[in-house]
Parts: sequence; structure tokens; C-alpha cells
Amino acid sequence: MTTPAGGAAALKATSELLRAARELVGNAAPEGKANGSAAESQMLDPGGLLSQARQAKHSYQATSRWILAAFAVVGLVLFGSLPFANIGKITGADLWLMGVGLVCAAAGIVLAIWAVSIVAEPLDASLGALEQRLGPAMKVVKDAKEKRGDAGDAAGAGGDQLPTSWRPRRRAEIQLATMLDGKEKEAHLGPGMASVSALIKELGELERERLDQATAAARRGEALRAGDAAVSAHLTTLEELRRQADDVGGLDDRSPNKQRLTDDLNRRIQQESEAYAAAAGVRAEQARRYAATDSALAATQTRLDTYLAHREMVLVQSAMMQMRGTFGLARFLMISGAALTLVGGTLYAYVLPTEGSGDGSAQSAERQPGTAAEITVNKDTDIAGQLPPSCVGRALKALRIDAKVPPPNGPFEVVVIDPACPGTLSVPKDQGSIVSPATS
Repeated sequence: MTTPAGGAAALKATSELLRAARELVGNAAPEGKANGSAAESQMLDPGGLLSQARQAKHSYQATSRWILAAFAVVGLVLFGSLPFANIGKITGADLWLMGVGLVCAAAGIVLAIWAVSIVAEPLDASLGALEQRLGPAMKVVKDAKEKRGDAGDAAGAGGDQLPTSWRPRRRAEIQLATMLDGKEKEAHLGPGMASVSALIKELGELERERLDQATAAARRGEALRAGDAAVSAHLTTLEELRRQADDVGGLDDRSPNKQRLTDDLNRRIQQESEAYAAAAGVRAEQARRYAATDSALAATQTRLDTYLAHREMVLVQSAMMQMRGTFGLARFLMISGAALTLVGGTLYAYVLPTEGSGDGSAQSAERQPGTAAEITVNKDTDIAGQLPPSCVGRALKALRIDAKVPPPNGPFEVVVIDPACPGTLSVPKDQGSIVSPATS
């Protein structure tokens, strides 16, 4: 029974919890900050797949917080409306029932908190972590394929033949393992990839190959730039020698040094021309090697980008499946917690006495066996004024709830079972009479 004071306290506690629940759910990032994070994610994630996964995770977390808030409000209304101060009045076997009820309620609350906490768990961020987590699920899928006798058909003939599990997380992992080991596995893992391990190995080899090619391209680029500088220097020297030859050709033929200077310049021009041709040949070979290395690097980068995109796709699929399984587990835990809390609250409410109850209370009296009696309420008495006139001055069938046999002329307390005058009646001394088997 809820007393006015207990009800007011429960209403006040409920309003405080509702305010706390609104604050809990309102702990989301401000709109401006969320927009900034989304813009940054788009820069780092052009496809937007990871952003969609994060948005789904935030949605799951917000839903779980709302469920926990509603669950807590219901639990507080249930327990906040019951007077805990009366626990000391519980005796006997009711103590065990009360203990079981409180343990069930506490277990329900723990399950609800656990359900919300697992939704906030981090997701797999690497293919290695994904491979480790999918190990048991992959084994289940392969065992199911071998049992069906169609090892070449990784996806199975139909959805009804796929292995299942009663655990939400394992069921989601089996679904993901079936996709990554089925007919369309190359669409998820990439061309030529048969497993997550193969994709990890391919990415490692491509990274190493790209590093070697980038290092070779940088070295050959330096050599090419040095060849360009050598060719440019030879060309500049050759042009300067030819200008000098033109200047010497303009001298007077009678000059004694003209012939000597002309021969010397011609010899130097010939040497510089040969050096220029050699440098140009070396530079052409360096350019060819650099172009080949750069082309190979571009091809390797294209393959690496392709498999990195598939890596991202697999991680996003894993995140979606993992969140689906986690939310299924959280939902199961919350339902179980709600059931435990309801059972615990019901047991607790059943054994808890109401305020003001004692040995002579109605609740204590109801637990005692009633004794058949027949009473008569005297006319023109105080107790007669509380009854209809048709119930005064005549014999009424009743049950005596007093443990002690009362005097014939009262006082006594009975439960009137006459259809015309039902109810509990306390008759003072000399205002009525009672006849029961114990006094007849």
C-alpha cells in the first residue's frame, strides 16, 4: 500500500530521474561540432562509408540511452512508491522472499547498465583484429559447408542452410563470415582475394613494393636532374665557344694569332660537342629508367588503392554487423533486466508491510484464520450511526478476526459478510453483541 508521503516522494524522485535522463541523452556533441567532425570525416573518407558507420553507432548509443532512461524511470516508480522504512517489520519466510526480490531487482539494473556499456565498445579498426574475431565464425561456416558436401559453394544454396547461433553477436559474425567466404567474396575482398588473410598479405606486399619503387624513383629522379644539369652546362660552354669562334673569325686575316686561336677553338668545340652528346645520351637513358620506374609506381599505387578501398569496405561491413549483433545482445540484456526488476519488485511489494501496520492491523488480521460469528449492533449507539438503518438491531453474519475470544457485549472487531452490510466493523463495549462458536 502506498502512503501519501511515499507517493509524494516517489513523484519527486521520478521527476528528478526524468531530468537526469534528459541530461544524459542530451550529452550529444553540439551541432556545430558535429558538422565540423562530419566535414573532417569526409576529407579523410571520400566514400563516406566510415561516416555512415559512425552515424549508425551514434544512433545505436542514443537509442540505448533512451531505453536505459525509460527503464530507470519504471524501476524508480516501482521501488520509490514502496516504504523502505517498513523492512524491519518483515519476519519469517518473508525475509527470504524480500532478499530474492532485491537480488533480482539489483541483477536487472546491472544487466541494463551492462547493456548500455557494451553499445559504447570500440569497433574493429584493422583487418588483423577482424580476422581474429571472425576465427570461430569462419570455422562454423566451413564446418557447415563440409557437412553439406559442397565445399566449392561457400555461400550455400539458400539462406535457410546458413549456420545460425542463439547469441546475437555470434549470429552477426557468422553472417559476415558467410559473405566474406561466399561466391561474391572477391566483390568484398578484392580481385583474386580468397580470405581476409590473403587481403592482409596482398596489402603488405603492395606497400613494400610501392616503397621500393618510390625509393628507386626518387634516386633516378635525382640522377635525371644531375644529367639535366650536365647537359645544360655542356650546352652553355659550347655556345660560348662558338661565340668566341665567331669573334676570332672577325679578326684581320693578317693577324698572326688568328690561325692559332681558330685551331684551338675548333678543337675545344669538337671536344665539348662530344661531351655534350655523351651527357645527352646518359640523360636520355636516365629519363627512360625514371619513366619506367614512375610507370611501375603508378601501377602499384593503383592496385594498392583498389585493395585499400576493399579493406575499407570490409571494415565498414564488419562495423555494421558488429553493431547489429551488439545491439541485439543489448536488447536481450535490457529485456532480461526489465523482467528481473519486475519480478524483484513484485516479490518485494508482496512481502513489504504497509506503514502503520502492526499486530492488530488489517493486514495482520487478514493473515489469521477468521472465525464464524453472528453480531448485532444496538440501536441509538455511536457505531449504529455508521451503518445503514437496515443493518442495525438485527443479526448479521460475520467473521471474527480477533485472536482472543471477545466478551459477548464487546468490544470486538469483525468482518461483516452479510451481503447488505459488508465491511470491517469495530464495535465498542455495550454497543453490540457477538455470538461465536467459542462463546456459544
